[in-house]
This record gives sequence, structure tokens and C-alpha cells, in this order.
Amino acid sequence: MSVRFKPVPEPPDGLEAVAGVAAAVPAESNATASDADCCSRLVERTDVEGREAAATWLTFLRALELVETERDTYRRTANDVDPESLRTAFRSRVRDVPTVLEVLEDSTTGLEVATVTRRVRDRSTERTVGRSHREPDDCAEWAVRVERLLEWATLFGLVERTGDGNGSTVRYRRERADR
Repeated sequence: MSVRFKPVPEPPDGLEAVAGVAAAVPAESNATASDADCCSRLVERTDVEGREAAATWLTFLRALELVETERDTYRRTANDVDPESLRTAFRSRVRDVPTVLEVLEDSTTGLEVATVTRRVRDRSTERTVGRSHREPDDCAEWAVRVERLLEWATLFGLVERTGDGNGSTVRYRRERADR
């Protein structure tokens, strides 16, 4: 099984923002630059706020194969911010994405975040009994993570958000072309 990355930053409004954050990572690794230097660089050059958010972004960009580590520093890869490549990496390299998509598979009307969260948490707990990695401790932590995954999946065209506006309940469902 390949490595799945867990950190998921707050989703931006568009892929241009992803490209902007990735572009802020140096193209060449610098043996004297530390993780903190890369985080500072993201905060200074993008809309990313704070070191913790920058560290989350760096890990997420690694999952999307836009950034890699070399000699304990980060460097930007030559990969473009291509929607199809991002979808593929997101599905295969970000933890819980396959489960989120499975949960949405059979819903034609869409599911609310709370329902998706409960089902993902139940399935994840079933799969990880006896394993040593840390799961989110509470429902609020799970809800934030799952909502972020849903919004990233929406940005990448894997999921459709419905009911947005006019006081409607927001629901998510799989994109028709992606099924």
C-alpha cells in the first residue's frame, strides 16, 4: 500500500491559488534551508496564514506531487497544476478520500457533511482497529477534515456541491462524469 498523506489545508477558491502556493516553494532544494524557512516563505509570498497552515500546505502539496522533499528540505516538482493529475494524486495519496468518494457513490440527492463525516468515521474506525496511527479524537475534528476533503474534491471536479445559497442545506454528491 502506498503512503497516504493526512494533512488537508483549508481549500482555496480555485486552482490558481494552488499553483501560487506551489510556486512559492523553491525550485531547487537548499541544504541550508530548514522546514521553518519553507513555511516562512509560504507565509510571506502567499495568502497562507501562519507556520502551521504552511506546514499543512507543504505536506498536502507533497501528496498532490507538486512538491517533494530532498535532503530534509522542500522543492517544487516540474509537475503542472493539471486538474487530471491533481484528481489522480488526491484520490490515491490523500487519506480518507477513497472512503469519502465511496460514501457518496450511491447518493443521487447528495449527503450533508454530518452524514458523510459519520459514515467516513465509522468506516475508518472499522479499518484501523488495532493499528497504531492516530485518528481524530472528536466529531468536530472529523467534521472539519471531511468538509475540507469534500471541498477539495469539489475543486478537483470529483464531487458536486448542491443546495448552496438561499438557506438551502449544502449537500455533496459524486460528479456524474466521475462515477
